[in-house]
Amino acid sequence: MKLKQLLAASFIICFFFIALNGAGANSVDAIDTDLNGIREVIRDELDEYTASDLLIIKGSNLYIQEEMLMVFARLQLPKINQILMVIDSNINNISNTVSEYEKIIFLGGSRTNDIVDSLVAENNIEITKIYSYTSFLISVANIPLMETEVLIFSSTLEETMLTNKAPERSILSQIMDKRLIPIVATITSISILQLINVFGTTVSEFFFDFTSEKLGTRKKEKHQTKKERSKKRSIRIIKEITSILLASIIFALALSWSWSDDLSNIFHLFIVNLLVIGLFYLIRESLRVYYSKKYQLHTEHVFWPLGSMLTVGSTILGNTFSLTSYTYLENEENEQRYSKMYYTIFKIFFIVTICSFLINIFFPATALQMFYVFIIMSLFIDMTPIKPLDGYEVKQWNKRKWLLLYILVFISYFIIMFSTFV
Repeated sequence: MKLKQLLAASFIICFFFIALNGAGANSVDAIDTDLNGIREVIRDELDEYTASDLLIIKGSNLYIQEEMLMVFARLQLPKINQILMVIDSNINNISNTVSEYEKIIFLGGSRTNDIVDSLVAENNIEITKIYSYTSFLISVANIPLMETEVLIFSSTLEETMLTNKAPERSILSQIMDKRLIPIVATITSISILQLINVFGTTVSEFFFDFTSEKLGTRKKEKHQTKKERSKKRSIRIIKEITSILLASIIFALALSWSWSDDLSNIFHLFIVNLLVIGLFYLIRESLRVYYSKKYQLHTEHVFWPLGSMLTVGSTILGNTFSLTSYTYLENEENEQRYSKMYYTIFKIFFIVTICSFLINIFFPATALQMFYVFIIMSLFIDMTPIKPLDGYEVKQWNKRKWLLLYILVFISYFIIMFSTFV
């Protein structure tokens, strides 16, 4: 019952975040409509024109979710295959380009389409009407100086989506292409983690055991009295809560530094991330406790100082690599059940990631974006088959299942973290 209550509370908090961050996302006055209304607006605006009268200018900075919305928008256009489409970055002179057409269709607003951004910045565009359907916006406008009518297909995602600034703020930004920095930072972090294992089991075990205060205590646990075990259980719970709080704070700081548009506003994003990461840990640790009881396992959430340093270091390099804590299994003979438990948890969180990602298309919210960003980042790292990450044990348990899920996580990770550039 406690697990159900915790999960229920978690989802209530999650939807509260969505409402809180989604409210007021659209600051312009828009006419609310439905799907049929959007189709009618598009057809009413374009019916009198032939394909040769129209030009589509697609933004080169569209988020992956906006790409999906733009596919929908283009499908509503008559004779779509006959309408010429160009990318904004390929246009040198907008005046010469639009003079050849009766109407221009922009895919992407001022944040994702450079031409729209330039027109808005120079006050060269007049928007007369805006139609809204969920997060999808159609702006009816004109360019007075060019005597050209335009339609702008955009979304409220532009106002809520954050951009990963870590590559720009990375210490590597002066010596390499910013698009490569997140990949280099991730590979470097994985390599350092691998080196810890290569240098010897003794070094690794010292760090794992020392930080979790397990050194020299395993044999003594078998001879403790019931009262001693009860006291130790209470202490362990306090330590686990402390570990989760420390991990949440470090992650929140790292993500806020990476994703804040302006470092002067980092505190607000830090609070959002702290709540989002706290929600993630609440759900994950509830699942861990539930499955530990189901599979008769004794597990503990442990803070890892060395991993925390790697987390901070990877963030400074250009991409946060989450290693602030790990799950400790008391009896290594139960590794098969432990691996099965975490494989199940991985599947649950992958489904949560995809659902959150899709929901954010229609109900965009900063907290929701940070939620799925953090989950996919944690999944990708936790499933990496290197000790002490759980992916190592899951791979040992069932290589085929691990590989299939890891491929899906890997693809999703790069779509969410890199292709949106993010």
